[in-house]
Amino acid sequence: MPKIPGMSRTGFRKFTADTSPGVALSEMRAHGADYGIVFDHNGSPAMLLTLEDFSRAKETGVKTMLHPHAKLPPTIVMPGKITIAEMLEHPAVALLEHGARGAIVVHRNKVMGVVGADIFMKALGSGSLSVGGRTMPFSISDSQLAGRPIQDGKLMGSVKVGFGNVMCQACGYVNRVHSLDRDHLPKCQNPNLPEHALKL
Repeated sequence: MPKIPGMSRTGFRKFTADTSPGVALSEMRAHGADYGIVFDHNGSPAMLLTLEDFSRAKETGVKTMLHPHAKLPPTIVMPGKITIAEMLEHPAVALLEHGARGAIVVHRNKVMGVVGADIFMKALGSGSLSVGGRTMPFSISDSQLAGRPIQDGKLMGSVKVGFGNVMCQACGYVNRVHSLDRDHLPKCQNPNLPEHALKL
């Protein structure tokens, strides 16, 4: 089966929480990467971003990517041991409607690859996707997610449940959510500030 765009280990770059948007943008362009993954101060993948996100953050003048004024979209983080069909049914996939750029696939706290929002949207919308001008069915038999083979319909990984990362625009804290309803936003999970609503 041909390699599916946006599903390899080579289409992204990794950045620390303290990386400036300008540095990240330069590295993304130099390596021709489609996505950048920003890790939080604990070394966990926090945000999946595109060139557009890094450019927008640079224009705001923020010094680091995980600054509340960077206005970052939410990110989906999925375990490796989940089928593609299960991934498509997971509540965190609703974050695509809130601007998520795709999902980070994690195995034992290591990033194994990314699944771009375009792959999700094509699969959710038509049950097929276009690769190199050919339309092919999208199913759990696709064998190149994250550049790793799928064994018995399972992606390689150890995270138990998928989730989303949503940065609070009020304080910059990255909140872990399993779903998101804009009409009923949860409290921000920042333990270092007084209780406040998660601000998007």
